[in-house]
Amino acid sequence: MSRWLVLASMTLTMACASASQGGGGESARSSRSVITAEEIEAQDIQHLDAYAVVERLRANWLLPQRASSPSDAAAGPILPVVYVDNIRLGEIETLRSVPAGDIAELRLLNERDATFRYGTGHIGGAITVTTKR
Repeated sequence: MSRWLVLASMTLTMACASASQGGGGESARSSRSVITAEEIEAQDIQHLDAYAVVERLRANWLLPQRASSPSDAAAGPILPVVYVDNIRLGEIETLRSVPAGDIAELRLLNERDATFRYGTGHIGGAITVTTKR
């Protein structure tokens, strides 16, 4: 009986890992939650900043999210927090300080995934920037 439990647990773990990496049949290049260096280069926009890249390729990432509670709505627009190489950079406008040529990957995390990865305070999710360094 315990072998079945271990097997079921391993299967569930692999399925979750696959889903979090865009394993739902959607390649990272065409993902709605990922922008890769290859996509930036293919669009010939590596001379821009990260904000402009997001604005051109995934403009919906820059739109305020709907509040899940009245207290969240009172706080103003709900936007993602920005992390560069897992260090909190700040609000969405800080993407303007990141040159597109330095980007290996941009990824949009929803509130749940951002909270799991970075802790509370991510009601608008997070945009993570992985640089080529």
